Amino acid sequence: MKILVADDDRSIGLALQMALEDLGHECVVAEDGRTAWSLYQEQGADAIISDWRMPGFQGPELCRMVRAAEDRPYVYFLLLTVLNEPHRVLEGMEAGADDFLTKPFTIDALRARLIAAERVSILHRDLSEHIAETTRAAEERGRLLAQLEHEHGRLQAVIQQMPAGVIIAAAPTGDIIMVNDQVGEILQTDLRHPDGVVQLRLSARRPDGTMYAADEWPLTRSISTGEVVNGEEIVNTRPDGTTSTLRVSSAPIYYGQHVEAAVVILQDVTEERRRQQEATQSDKLRALGQLAGGVAHDLNQYLTLVAGYADIGLATLGDDNSPSLTELRDMLRIMSQAAYDGGETVKRLLTFGRTDAEVATETIGVATLLHEVARLTTPRWRDAAQAQGRPIRLTVDAPPDIFIDGWPPSLREALTNLVFNAIDALPDGGTIELRARAEAASIVVDVVDSGTGIPRNVQQRIFEPFFTTKGAHGTGLGLPMVFGIITRLRGDIEVLSALGQGTTIRLRFPSTLDVAAPPAQAAGAASPQSRQILVVDDEPAIRHMVARVLEYDGHVVSTVGSAEAALERLQSETFDILISDIGLGAGMNGWQLIDHAHAAYPAMHLILASGWGAEIDSEAAAARGVGGILAKPYRFNELKRLIAAGTPPAG
Repeated sequence: MKILVADDDRSIGLALQMALEDLGHECVVAEDGRTAWSLYQEQGADAIISDWRMPGFQGPELCRMVRAAEDRPYVYFLLLTVLNEPHRVLEGMEAGADDFLTKPFTIDALRARLIAAERVSILHRDLSEHIAETTRAAEERGRLLAQLEHEHGRLQAVIQQMPAGVIIAAAPTGDIIMVNDQVGEILQTDLRHPDGVVQLRLSARRPDGTMYAADEWPLTRSISTGEVVNGEEIVNTRPDGTTSTLRVSSAPIYYGQHVEAAVVILQDVTEERRRQQEATQSDKLRALGQLAGGVAHDLNQYLTLVAGYADIGLATLGDDNSPSLTELRDMLRIMSQAAYDGGETVKRLLTFGRTDAEVATETIGVATLLHEVARLTTPRWRDAAQAQGRPIRLTVDAPPDIFIDGWPPSLREALTNLVFNAIDALPDGGTIELRARAEAASIVVDVVDSGTGIPRNVQQRIFEPFFTTKGAHGTGLGLPMVFGIITRLRGDIEVLSALGQGTTIRLRFPSTLDVAAPPAQAAGAASPQSRQILVVDDEPAIRHMVARVLEYDGHVVSTVGSAEAALERLQSETFDILISDIGLGAGMNGWQLIDHAHAAYPAMHLILASGWGAEIDSEAAAARGVGGILAKPYRFNELKRLIAAGTPPAG
């Protein structure tokens, strides 16, 4: 150790120096307290041996000065005194001395004190290092806490600037750690409440109306399984009872191998969905307007046949050029077929674009479907294109024996949209082919055009909503609609195209096997026996015509022009069958008449006829007592079949 000796007796100072150096210590001697203090300040010391009485500073005063010195290691302080009096010991201890040694003393006594000094020095050095380490750790912890607080503030500032709602929740409880103000604006509620996330889950449901189970909520899935949820849409009920559509994404936050938290992003897409629906409706109306031209064209064709042959018959009856019975039969057959074909054309227009999400699929003949699409789109690819100087030829190549399961209106709409796109790709005219074939367990339908082709970068985006290359004339919803319909039917869609080499849109559907032929119906089978029938229609010509046909079959028929008149006849007369149109002008309609008749006369057979018959729900009609539905224009064989169904067997 380095030992500072302070004693005004030079002989004692030299004796101590020699003894200490013999013991292996370094020794410095001062003859008064002031000199000792200066040497301590300049050189420091591990231990100080100081006489009690000295010129300048006395021993206790020197001890107090040493103890008051800052930023110095602990110094072992040994006081030398001639008088070993208790009050002196107490004064020295109060000054900070570690021990006393009474003159004269032995080398052994000095050695014992020096051993204690070494131990105290080591103890204080270790303690000082521990304190210093603890201080450094505390400072580092404080620095890290300050840095964490700073990063927390920066993160809070970042998520506050985000345009979407952001929720950060702890695992495994889901307690909210951080949330920005946009969440409150989107949900119109405060998620800082302990039950906030739970309340959000309980107020949200899927677009189909089903509620989320506890383990199905996106945040819960990210915390419990580490799942990343991208853009799952929910319908949220706000506190005021209104609803909004939200896009929810969530992802886990890992610390090592464990999920420590999860982040949830909320986006309000209510307005986006509203605009998309409006654009979809606009797109359908545009297509419907184009198709209306085709329907008008076809109806004019059919009406020309009806009017033309009727005029021929009226003009030639009773003169020398009267047609033969065979010729008359042919004219009537053509007129009848034209009228029914016109009715089918109107039905196609009525069902075009109808939503079929909840409607059961039907077995559809692919060839029939493609021919219907060709006829529906005729005004665009034949008439309009030819008027613009770009002739287009459309052909259909499909065998009659391939079938698929689907919704005819939706498939017509999808294929019509593909044909319209093909027409737009033929600025100078060309060809469009509608082809179908069976491949293994699939039915393949191709819409092929010889047009300009689609660039590769565009092909990757054509099924994205709102993406269009048609500028203001396009909505970007036609092909996404096609994609949605095909995928709902478990089908696939493929684009084969190159610039200048035309385009093939290939649709692949699961095939329908073992298609049974429809049951044959007896043509013109008369009712087994005569029935009392009441016909209700506000059109005199129609009710007169129906009466003529039914009377020809041997029935007794009465006709009225309103529901009110029908109720009066029902109260005064007995009828087996009631045939009523739905639309009856002013007053009660056909549904109301049916309800009254079914309640008062439950045994009566009730038949509804309407130009909207294809839209009537047969199950709902049966629940109200309706025994048959006639969609105008109807064939009289169908009318006779329904009459027979309401007639009990003879005998």
